[in-house]
Amino acid sequence: MGNCFTCLKAEASASGVNQNDPESQKISHESRLETEELLQTTNLQNTKTNHFDSINCKKSLVTNGSANSNCSLIDDKLMIQSEKESQLADNAINKLFEEYKDKSEDAILTEGVERLCHDLNFAPDSFHILVLAFCLDAKQMCYFTKQEFIHGLKKLNATTINELRQRLLQIVDKLETDVDLFKQLYRFAFHFGLDDGARILCLDMAMSLWRLVYSIHKPPDNVLERWLSFLVKENIRGIQRDTWMMFQNFSESFDLNSYDSDEAWPSLFDDFVEYESDRLKKLELKEQKQEEDDSNNNIRTLLNDEQFNNSDSSLAK
Repeated sequence: MGNCFTCLKAEASASGVNQNDPESQKISHESRLETEELLQTTNLQNTKTNHFDSINCKKSLVTNGSANSNCSLIDDKLMIQSEKESQLADNAINKLFEEYKDKSEDAILTEGVERLCHDLNFAPDSFHILVLAFCLDAKQMCYFTKQEFIHGLKKLNATTINELRQRLLQIVDKLETDVDLFKQLYRFAFHFGLDDGARILCLDMAMSLWRLVYSIHKPPDNVLERWLSFLVKENIRGIQRDTWMMFQNFSESFDLNSYDSDEAWPSLFDDFVEYESDRLKKLELKEQKQEEDDSNNNIRTLLNDEQFNNSDSSLAK
């Protein structure tokens, strides 16, 4: 069935912080706003009426003093019908939550998330499930609270597994072409991967999330894998927020020849550029030496062949 996100977690080397810390609250608020913005700008093309918006829309038309005569067609029967539709949708989502929630806790935990992924026909560690967590504004991996699940599916206008799958496919399609939405998802991934109370993303989780997020919009010149190789060889233990957030711009504009260490990049980027410059120089010297060795071997072969031919000629005489 695949690995759930929690299977990727390792104990971070970062020190914990108090949940009442204003900085932590600020980060959480920023993440929530980014998720709201993604869903508001996705513009999904639904074929059915959004039950959760219909009541408010009709009430607005009725109470708006500038409404035209068509508003008179919205009578009490339509209002009652809309309320019933909304209630049915609420019941459907609540029933869906009950199917996956844990027996001892009012939340969907690892086992429930894995069953949900199976029914959606997505691997638990796939890009689509990261998008699902983003749409639900989930605060923990493989842990969806009732509020996150109910509120998220209402925003997605999905009341069944099939509808939820279709919405996720639509959002993923949009993310492939909409750079701004992708940036919002990228920022969300850092907060989503943090251990509870941590400020720094442990390296194993950072590498897994980088590879997952960049399963679309891959950086040019294989920069991502070069970057990850550097982090491992230099024994980097964790990734700070600024490093994560700025890596996207850094990777898109990365050029060893034009890189300016005086610009406001994190120092880890300076170390990476120095590491890559040294690595490429060593590789170039190695290739030159190999070419020289190959050339010398060819010369020896030619000389040996010439000596052999001369020896054959002498014997023939």
